[in-house]
Amino acid sequence: MRRFFLIVLGVIFAVGVYAQHEKGELTVQPRVGVNFATFTGAVDCDSRIGLALGADFEYQATRRFSLSAGLTYSQQGVKKTIDFEGSRKKVAFHTDYINIPVLANVYVADGLVLKFGVQPGFNVKANYVVASQDVEVSGNLSDYYIFIRTFDFAFPMGVSYEFKNVVLDCRYNVGVIKVIDGGDDSKNGVLQLTLGYKFSL
Repeated sequence: MRRFFLIVLGVIFAVGVYAQHEKGELTVQPRVGVNFATFTGAVDCDSRIGLALGADFEYQATRRFSLSAGLTYSQQGVKKTIDFEGSRKKVAFHTDYINIPVLANVYVADGLVLKFGVQPGFNVKANYVVASQDVEVSGNLSDYYIFIRTFDFAFPMGVSYEFKNVVLDCRYNVGVIKVIDGGDDSKNGVLQLTLGYKFSL
């Protein structure tokens, strides 16, 4: 009876796995969503909520496994309390990146995919914003000798669920390179939630 139960579970799992895209299929998935970003290890920090916008191309190597590569515009950064012009103020660091996620995707059940891989990134914006008494002051972080490294590298991992070509994706990007050149050991940590739609090519 136990063996029969295990066989039934195996069949259910196999049906779930194989109810996916066909082997050899190439798809593209535009996606848009939100980032909850921070600098890991930094003190006096709050997360910055920003936009994530991009697309992933995916090749279905087998029914269970695929490889994908994408391009994502990612609004990252942090809100940090620092000494600013003679007083302690909450300053928003707007550090935006063009990220290139390269992922292995494992189909573990019908519509359910586990993801892990590597992600090089390139900084395209490094600004500060200070809001005080209904007045917003902004400028380049380099004006205050805060230099954001131009190259970033992260290990993304996550899970997605696909239903009728609509894909809900949740990833956490673990940065491994210091964000600020000459600064502390703080690295990018980004929780990313996106909604996409998958097209066959």
